[in-house]
Amino acid sequence: MDLRIERLQRRAASHPGVISLAGCLPADELLPRLAFVRAMEQVLESGAWADSLEQIRVWVADRLLARGAQVDPADVIVTTGARAALALVARAMRPAGRIAVGELSSPAAIAAFTSAGHEVVPVDEDAPQFVMEGVSTPEGLDLVSPRRAQLLATGSPIIVDDGLSDLRFDGASRRPLIADAPDRVWHVGTFSKLLAPGLGVGWLVPPRHARRDVLALAHKDEVRDPGLVPAALARILGECTHPARLAEARATYARRADAVIAAVHHHLPGWQVREPEGGLAVWAESDLEGDDVEVVTIAIKHGVAIDPGCVFRPDGQGTPLGFRISFARARIAELEEGVRRLSRAARRFRRCDPDN
Repeated sequence: MDLRIERLQRRAASHPGVISLAGCLPADELLPRLAFVRAMEQVLESGAWADSLEQIRVWVADRLLARGAQVDPADVIVTTGARAALALVARAMRPAGRIAVGELSSPAAIAAFTSAGHEVVPVDEDAPQFVMEGVSTPEGLDLVSPRRAQLLATGSPIIVDDGLSDLRFDGASRRPLIADAPDRVWHVGTFSKLLAPGLGVGWLVPPRHARRDVLALAHKDEVRDPGLVPAALARILGECTHPARLAEARATYARRADAVIAAVHHHLPGWQVREPEGGLAVWAESDLEGDDVEVVTIAIKHGVAIDPGCVFRPDGQGTPLGFRISFARARIAELEEGVRRLSRAARRFRRCDPDN
């Protein structure tokens, strides 16, 4: 990642006056904090966490079964988050080669693949394909369903990030690709978008023929030993994924998505933004030219943080200038004010408002 972006992230996080429309994190008020604290206390009192990983494996397998995929819980590898799962996939795919990730993609996936020596490219039908099921980032759209038949027809390995599929605004449950190509789908998931960031609990379901090799590659910091966090999580999975709770989260995020889109249309009429189908952010194509990291730098000076488009592109370039704007953690009034500040930053970037 561009060192300028890391510095900007630290600056935005440490400045209390900055409205953060960056990142892809769930809303604080929707997180099951009390339930999680109670569960941790119960685990500490009982000392019973030996079977927690098995409970998580069963939960993952049951969720996939409800969507049409037959997965043995024994084939679910619990990891220290989605990044660790992607890193395992990247190292298991040898020799290193090309991986097609799309025109826009997950920064975590791009980093995992390149760190393992792979070349990430937007399109290559003969290469392994990386996709995001249900809802993509940064667009917030279902980009898999329109090309599902094509993906299955290629015969290439498919790496699936399933971290946002439960946050489709319509609540629709898509049949996962692993249901139809279990011999070549690497299915990755995480609890960070649904329950809480920083939990460090995710999962990987590799093709069964690769499971032994994947486990051999995994280091102790990637495949979890039973511990406090997964043990507490195992106790509250049913409560936290209750349909009523998921419906509340979807409704909240849908309202915030509408608010940020309306604010962009009002304050940045030259920017193009598509209505998302779910997730935690929208993708906005600007009418600016130049360096998107510099735009973000100026935006933070004006009191708002957004994500530069270059981090989502396989080539790391920022053209055309686009930005991910997260609506999940900000209240409606903050979304309006944040986009207003962004519009002032855009004017400053163009040098049309030198006194601002």
